[in-house]
Amino acid sequence: MSEKTLVKKLTKVMTEVKNIEKRGLNKFHNYKYATESDVADAVREILAREAVMMIPNMTSHSIREHTNNKGKIEYIATVVMEFTFHDGDSGETISFTGIGEGQDAGDKAVYKAMTGAQKVRFDESFYDSN
Repeated sequence: MSEKTLVKKLTKVMTEVKNIEKRGLNKFHNYKYATESDVADAVREILAREAVMMIPNMTSHSIREHTNNKGKIEYIATVVMEFTFHDGDSGETISFTGIGEGQDAGDKAVYKAMTGAQKVRFDESFYDSN
Protein backbone atom coordinates (compact mmCIF):
# COMPACT_ATOMS: atom_id res chain seq x y z
CA MET A 1 0.00 0.00 0.00
CA SER A 2 1.50 3.33 -1.04
CA GLU A 3 1.76 6.17 1.45
CA LYS A 4 -0.60 9.12 1.09
CA THR A 5 0.87 12.39 -0.09
CA LEU A 6 0.14 15.53 1.89
CA VAL A 7 -2.19 16.77 -0.84
CA LYS A 8 -4.18 13.52 -0.65
CA LYS A 9 -4.38 13.81 3.13
CA LEU A 10 -5.62 17.41 2.92
CA THR A 11 -8.15 16.38 0.28
CA LYS A 12 -9.44 13.70 2.66
CA VAL A 13 -9.85 16.35 5.37
CA MET A 14 -11.76 18.55 2.90
CA THR A 15 -14.14 15.71 2.00
CA GLU A 16 -14.78 14.81 5.64
CA VAL A 17 -15.50 18.37 6.78
CA LYS A 18 -18.84 19.18 5.23
CA ASN A 19 -20.67 22.23 6.51
CA ILE A 20 -19.54 24.21 9.53
CA GLU A 21 -22.50 25.65 11.37
CA LYS A 22 -22.51 29.43 11.61
CA ARG A 23 -22.84 29.86 15.38
CA GLY A 24 -21.30 33.32 15.68
CA LEU A 25 -23.54 36.38 15.43
CA ASN A 26 -22.47 39.89 14.48
CA LYS A 27 -25.18 41.91 16.25
CA PHE A 28 -24.07 45.24 14.77
CA HIS A 29 -24.40 44.13 11.11
CA ASN A 30 -26.89 41.33 11.89
CA TYR A 31 -25.24 38.32 10.22
CA LYS A 32 -24.13 34.88 11.31
CA TYR A 33 -20.63 33.50 10.76
CA ALA A 34 -18.52 30.45 11.48
CA THR A 35 -16.13 31.28 14.29
CA GLU A 36 -12.42 30.52 14.01
CA SER A 37 -12.73 28.06 16.90
CA ASP A 38 -15.64 26.26 15.20
CA VAL A 39 -13.53 25.87 12.05
CA ALA A 40 -10.50 24.70 14.05
CA ASP A 41 -12.61 22.22 16.03
CA ALA A 42 -14.10 20.80 12.83
CA VAL A 43 -10.73 20.03 11.25
CA ARG A 44 -8.38 19.42 14.21
CA GLU A 45 -9.33 15.79 14.86
CA ILE A 46 -9.31 14.84 11.18
CA LEU A 47 -5.91 16.49 10.62
CA ALA A 48 -4.53 14.65 13.65
CA ARG A 49 -5.89 11.33 12.39
CA GLU A 50 -4.03 11.97 9.12
CA ALA A 51 -0.81 12.93 10.99
CA VAL A 52 -0.97 16.48 9.64
CA MET A 53 -0.54 19.67 11.60
CA MET A 54 -0.70 23.32 10.63
CA ILE A 55 1.73 25.85 12.07
CA PRO A 56 0.98 29.57 11.68
CA ASN A 57 3.68 32.23 11.43
CA MET A 58 3.10 35.99 11.30
CA THR A 59 5.52 37.30 8.68
CA SER A 60 4.60 40.98 8.98
CA HIS A 61 2.13 43.34 10.58
CA SER A 62 1.25 47.02 10.72
CA ILE A 63 -1.00 49.11 12.94
CA ARG A 64 -2.56 52.45 12.11
CA GLU A 65 -4.85 54.76 14.05
CA HIS A 66 -8.33 55.50 12.79
CA THR A 67 -10.94 57.90 14.09
CA ASN A 68 -14.38 56.30 13.96
CA ASN A 69 -17.63 58.14 13.20
CA LYS A 70 -18.10 58.85 16.93
CA GLY A 71 -14.72 60.61 17.12
CA LYS A 72 -13.04 57.80 19.06
CA ILE A 73 -9.56 56.50 18.22
CA GLU A 74 -9.44 52.89 17.07
CA TYR A 75 -6.58 50.81 15.78
CA ILE A 76 -6.55 48.92 12.50
CA ALA A 77 -4.04 46.09 12.27
CA THR A 78 -3.03 44.31 9.09
CA VAL A 79 -1.16 41.02 9.33
CA VAL A 80 0.41 38.70 6.81
CA MET A 81 0.35 35.12 8.04
CA GLU A 82 2.08 32.12 6.57
CA PHE A 83 0.37 28.80 7.29
CA THR A 84 2.37 25.62 6.79
CA PHE A 85 0.87 22.14 6.80
CA HIS A 86 3.35 19.46 7.91
CA ASP A 87 2.91 15.76 7.13
CA GLY A 88 4.13 13.76 10.11
CA ASP A 89 4.61 10.64 7.97
CA SER A 90 6.44 11.91 4.89
CA GLY A 91 7.89 15.22 6.09
CA GLU A 92 6.21 17.04 3.18
CA THR A 93 5.09 20.63 3.72
CA ILE A 94 2.70 22.96 1.94
CA SER A 95 2.52 26.67 2.77
CA PHE A 96 0.14 29.45 1.89
CA THR A 97 -0.20 33.08 2.87
CA GLY A 98 -3.26 34.79 4.29
CA ILE A 99 -3.81 38.48 4.93
CA GLY A 100 -6.12 39.66 7.68
CA GLU A 101 -7.26 42.98 9.02
CA GLY A 102 -8.78 43.75 12.40
CA GLN A 103 -10.12 46.88 14.05
CA ASP A 104 -10.43 47.49 17.78
CA ALA A 105 -10.47 50.38 20.25
CA GLY A 106 -8.26 48.43 22.66
CA ASP A 107 -5.49 45.91 22.30
CA LYS A 108 -7.24 43.26 20.22
CA ALA A 109 -6.81 44.57 16.65
CA VAL A 110 -3.85 42.27 15.91
CA TYR A 111 -5.67 39.23 17.30
CA LYS A 112 -8.74 40.03 15.20
CA ALA A 113 -6.51 40.38 12.12
CA MET A 114 -4.85 37.02 12.82
CA THR A 115 -8.27 35.36 13.14
CA GLY A 116 -9.32 36.92 9.85
CA ALA A 117 -6.20 35.63 8.13
CA GLN A 118 -6.91 32.12 9.43
CA LYS A 119 -10.31 32.19 7.76
CA VAL A 120 -8.74 32.59 4.31
CA ARG A 121 -10.26 30.10 1.91
CA PHE A 122 -9.84 29.31 -1.73
CA ASP A 123 -12.71 30.14 -4.03
CA GLU A 124 -13.51 28.48 -7.36
CA SER A 125 -11.14 30.81 -9.24
CA PHE A 126 -8.20 29.26 -7.36
CA TYR A 127 -9.13 25.79 -8.55
CA ASP A 128 -9.80 27.04 -12.09
CA SER A 129 -6.34 28.64 -12.35
CA ASN A 130 -4.27 25.72 -11.03
